[in-house]
Amino acid sequence: MTINTSYLETSQKARIDELLEKDYTITPIPVADQMGLMVFQCTPPERGRRFYIVPGIENPLPSVTTIVDSTLKNPAIDGWKTSTVTKQLQKKVGSFLLGDDIDFVVGETTRIADESIEIGNTMHHIIDCLLNGEEVDIPDYYNPAVAGYFRWRNHYSHYEWLGSEVAIYDPAGGYAGTVDALFRDTETEGLVICDWKTSGGIYVSHLLQLSAYATAFDEMSLEQRIGQVPTGAMVVRLMTDYPKTSEERISKKTGKAYKAKVRVPDSKKFFTGKVQSMLIDRTIYDPAFEHLQNLYNSLPTDTVVRQQLREQAQVF
Repeated sequence: MTINTSYLETSQKARIDELLEKDYTITPIPVADQMGLMVFQCTPPERGRRFYIVPGIENPLPSVTTIVDSTLKNPAIDGWKTSTVTKQLQKKVGSFLLGDDIDFVVGETTRIADESIEIGNTMHHIIDCLLNGEEVDIPDYYNPAVAGYFRWRNHYSHYEWLGSEVAIYDPAGGYAGTVDALFRDTETEGLVICDWKTSGGIYVSHLLQLSAYATAFDEMSLEQRIGQVPTGAMVVRLMTDYPKTSEERISKKTGKAYKAKVRVPDSKKFFTGKVQSMLIDRTIYDPAFEHLQNLYNSLPTDTVVRQQLREQAQVF
């Protein structure tokens, strides 16, 4: 893949060449509201921190999700990971675990997460094609989600689509990101950033992410937007669930039996056809994200920690 880096500084070009040699995925992304300008999204080959190289800005900017994930604990995700591993271990009760068995149990959450990422990426692609008016092959599995998207679109028919997969960045805040879709609200003339989700819920991390996007967009176009309505931000969740079955359980409080609905073992999640959306309150989430930024910027890097361990740690 040939990447046009002609308008980058020499040091930035060299950095991208170095990253390509390390098998990073480098994706040029057009900048929202700035015609012709591109930033470069840099994704490591394995799970790791994504960042952006922005023309004219010396140091790479971490992604919004990197800042949020590095500083905010998600109890729902942590609980799901524990539950998933526990269920896999329960299947092995009474068995001697071989190396492959252990790898399977420990890796189950990664496999499910990778599957969810693939589902989310496919749904993003479908929505982008629909917004662009392009023909797209929609597998049966995604039909309920598409129906839910169209219901949302009809409800917000006054939203005029302006673009998808566009970059935002805030040099002062020290971060960048990629917006799923940008709309103009024709009733208020304000702009609205939308983020498509296929997760099991709408989490605080999603709201902080969108708040950061909206703040950066306002900062990028400050001169043109003086006196205008601040950018809105909406999370749109195409709802999913798992097949359920009834299971008899004993109440810890009363000792009585009751029927509980539980997920069918090893089942695959499906789209329910329902859609959930939320326009976030930036008066709450803007200051909260700023707090996370300050925390992230104050954390020592792994390199610094390793150096401190070499120089200062004692072993007894």
